Amino acid sequence: FDFVMTNPPFYDPESMEISTTRMDGRARTNMTVSEGTFPNGEIGFVLEMIADSLRLEQQQQHKPIATWYSSMLGKKTSLIKLQKLLVHLLGPAHVQATEYGPGQYTRWFLAWTLEQPIATAPAAACPPHDKDKFQVSLSSLMEQGGTNGNQHAMPITIQEAMAEVTSRIVAFCDSSPGGWDLTAEIRSSNDDYNNNNKQQHNNDTMINVRIVESMPLAVTNFVDESLQSATGDGSMDIPESILQALQAGEGSHNLLPDEGHFLIDIQLKPTVGQDSILVQLSCFRHSGRGLKAIEKIRSSLEGEVCRTNRKWRKIRQRQEQQKLENTDNNIEGNFQTQR
Repeated sequence: FDFVMTNPPFYDPESMEISTTRMDGRARTNMTVSEGTFPNGEIGFVLEMIADSLRLEQQQQHKPIATWYSSMLGKKTSLIKLQKLLVHLLGPAHVQATEYGPGQYTRWFLAWTLEQPIATAPAAACPPHDKDKFQVSLSSLMEQGGTNGNQHAMPITIQEAMAEVTSRIVAFCDSSPGGWDLTAEIRSSNDDYNNNNKQQHNNDTMINVRIVESMPLAVTNFVDESLQSATGDGSMDIPESILQALQAGEGSHNLLPDEGHFLIDIQLKPTVGQDSILVQLSCFRHSGRGLKAIEKIRSSLEGEVCRTNRKWRKIRQRQEQQKLENTDNNIEGNFQTQR
């Protein structure tokens, strides 16, 4: 099927009684009590749909029965809870929602898919963050030297600056920040960036670096079972039937794109004045695990690339101390020679 569309029973028989007649005895609806009620109301109905869609996907060897599953909802609170649950379980790229109105009644529409998303799906894009953009000045690169500690020739060129910033991003990933095993994939505008010696061989003015997780998807845990509540406020526990459906076999990682739980696409280009390198991040998360990785990388990358974090401040202090000691030793040596 291309899609499954439902208009669920809105009411919970344990919390609300449905009267099929008005106060004066006139019929108010053709709906029977069995058609209008379901255990736990519309939330209970959609939860059963979610569990069934996951179970059917497993039975069909990870080939979804339908491209999209959908349901209309009569309460906005139901939409909020169910949408948070689906985003937590499947990832944001699998979920869509909209509102119908205005009119006499407002209704909400919720849909989800189990097909593998692309890594840069718009629904997976993280909201803009102040850490998503920063600049590295050419003057600071000259003062700090290269990744290997050697001083740059004066003056430093744009190509050398781009290569140095790229090398620092690669070194950051190789250091496994926060315990994350990361890989940096480097692409210049003409794919002419030598990944082995980190040198730029042409006059390209843009480099793209993609950061992904190195760990195989089959090893990582997609569903965070440590969370007691999918909504974060304790208002909805993850139903056991859904957890069992996700954990059956080894198919849960098929909900992820080939790149894994997250993707960070970094664009490097010179500023208009050619005196700095602009580093701009575009972040895409496909699970709670991916969001945690993005938060760690966002909080650490600028300090590592610009060398303004505590680690690099200590390194510079040691270097300055070593220079002072070497200067004192040279002065003392000259004095001894003169005597």
